[in-house]
Formats: sequence, structure tokens, C-alpha cells
Amino acid sequence: MQIFLCVILLFIPMMTNAEAGRVEKLILSEQNPVFRHVQVSGADGTYVVSGEAREPIGIFYYTVEDGHNEYIQEQRVRIQGGEKWERFTINVKVPPEAVPKNGTLLLNLYPKNEKGEITNLYPVILERRF
Repeated sequence: MQIFLCVILLFIPMMTNAEAGRVEKLILSEQNPVFRHVQVSGADGTYVVSGEAREPIGIFYYTVEDGHNEYIQEQRVRIQGGEKWERFTINVKVPPEAVPKNGTLLLNLYPKNEKGEITNLYPVILERRF
């Protein structure tokens, strides 16, 4: 549910951080400093996600969910790291019966900061059914 709300908030240009008493800008997927050129192929529970990542420490993570249920818990992806963009490919397999019949299956890409908090969330639609 938390990730689903983050997706909704991507369309709001600013939000208030009540605890810190400051205003933070949200990063839209097109402006994400860590992920770019992300593409998806596949259907019915089998997907290939590819793109480019630029993560100085060389580690990012992903989960797969539909806004209500998490189908793949947090997985770590290692890349070389540094300031150059690096290609990545993730093979995703969700049991076909688990794919929502009326909804959207999302893969959430993200790095974490030194405190272990998710930063620069990049949601990717794997499949949408209506």
C-alpha cells in the first residue's frame, strides 16, 4: 500500500513533510537521477525489465506488487557502480494465477540511502488488465 501511494504522489509536484516542517520536491520518473530508459517486455507473469542505472555504490533493489499484495519481496541487484550509466536486465516471474485480473502489476526500482531508506523510487508497470 505504501508503494501504491508513492505512485499516486508522483503526479503531485510538491508535498509537505510535516515531521520535518519542510517542503520537498518529488522526482518524476522522467527526471530520476538513478534510473532511465526502462523498458518491459512479457505478459502473464513472465517479464523482462531492462534499462540503465547510475548508482554510486552499485546496489539497487526492486519489489513487485499490485498496490494491495506484494508478489516479490525486496530483491537486491548489483551493478558496477560509479557515475556512468550501466545497463541492467531483471527477469521477473510471478505465478500466472497471481497476476491481477483487474488491476496493475508494478515493479518498483529504488536505491537506499545510508540510513536504509528508499530513495529515487522508479515505478514500472509490468502489466495492466481491466
